[in-house]
Amino acid sequence: MLVYLMWTWLIPPISGEGNITWPLSQAVDLPGHIVLGALMMVHEREDLRTCGPIMPQGGIQALECMLYALDRVNEDPRLLPGITIGAYVLDDCDKDTYGLEQAVEFIKGVLDRLRILPIKKMDQRTCIKFCVKNEIKCADAFRMLTVAYGEATLDRSNVYRWYKMFSEGLEDVNDEERAGRPSTSTTDKKLMKWRK
Repeated sequence: MLVYLMWTWLIPPISGEGNITWPLSQAVDLPGHIVLGALMMVHEREDLRTCGPIMPQGGIQALECMLYALDRVNEDPRLLPGITIGAYVLDDCDKDTYGLEQAVEFIKGVLDRLRILPIKKMDQRTCIKFCVKNEIKCADAFRMLTVAYGEATLDRSNVYRWYKMFSEGLEDVNDEERAGRPSTSTTDKKLMKWRK
């Protein structure tokens, strides 16, 4: 019942009823020494708002099962002495693009916690490749990257360029080496001149 209430109050208002900060996270954040991440279909799909009503059969039951199992493991001191398992569960609301945004937000949150920022361009190229493989339009991919990475997002032309290359069959997310002036130019002759 507690989980049901927790998810119910997170349902956003229909457009016009209030301001909504995007992305709206439907989440259960259970602290622990080890935190499991999950993306579940707790709410139904709805066209007028991000998420519809709770799915009583399946969605909320899967979440309840996961939290019950974690409670049982954490209550038994013989299983993991001195360690608790937590969970960070996000709701995809039965929408592919929203689920992807939630997954990116989860990854971004993990990186923030580990202090691995700034996020590298290669990570964004991986997201673009994922969008291509899942037939998500480039404009939607760019919007999701902007939501997830903010000011660190690749510019629009680069997102479209990488999207096109992945659409044409490119698999490697690494940037190709370019011809031109090397970033460093050290030779024995230059070192000797510098030392004098």
